[in-house]
Amino acid sequence: MTDPTPFELVNRRGETVRGVYQQGDGGEDAARPLVVMSTAFGQTFRKYLSAAAFFSGNGWDVVRYDITNHPGLSDGNPVDMRLTWMCEDLMDVVDACAAT
Repeated sequence: MTDPTPFELVNRRGETVRGVYQQGDGGEDAARPLVVMSTAFGQTFRKYLSAAAFFSGNGWDVVRYDITNHPGLSDGNPVDMRLTWMCEDLMDVVDACAAT
């Protein structure tokens, strides 16, 4: 299992989404499935370390991130959080994964 690598991306609202990418067991050249873990309300991506270790140890690549305008490392103020923005952050992270 590899160590998580931090990442940042700018979402469609110009805010920075921060999280980590963890490569699954199987080596650089192996084709691996990907699981994207968005945080639950009131949580940060660190809460999902055990689940990420399970998936990564079983050959899945894992992306965990903090949604914006929410507790955690991503930009924004929790007072400004909107459910639609949580969905947009997820779509932006998935689009970024598909582009790499």
